[in-house]
Amino acid sequence: MIFTRLARDSKKIIKVLGLVNPLFDTRREDLTPSEFWQAGTYFTHPARAKAVLVNLEPGRPLGRENLVHLGRQGAALLEARTGMVTDWCGGISKDGRRVVLVFKKLAYDARNFRRRELWVEPEDLRALAELVPGRTRKGRPRERVMERRR
Repeated sequence: MIFTRLARDSKKIIKVLGLVNPLFDTRREDLTPSEFWQAGTYFTHPARAKAVLVNLEPGRPLGRENLVHLGRQGAALLEARTGMVTDWCGGISKDGRRVVLVFKKLAYDARNFRRRELWVEPEDLRALAELVPGRTRKGRPRERVMERRR
């Protein structure tokens, strides 16, 4: 299962980062929330989204190493699909069932390293969902249909 949302409030983002300690990124597995969320590395306008939060929950229990590997794979996939170099971190929830990835919206273009805003498209989220083990659908996928009531 996958769940995403945009976050605009820095205090709430720091609160989420505190709930999924210890944090990891590409190189480290012992990040603290204050090391990751530093001034100048995110948009400061109050109306602008500052981060994209992605929850990856496998259909079956995985160990800590496998969850960290899943988080790193998901971040690498999103960077490759968007063509951006992102500032991200991940953490495992207290119950050990899901990986929470936090991507800062302020990112850099991989070709020329200019600052750009990260936009995550629905196709990117579908590709991330395919990484999550235990997500097998049997039969034909459901279609959403709007019915009129008279």
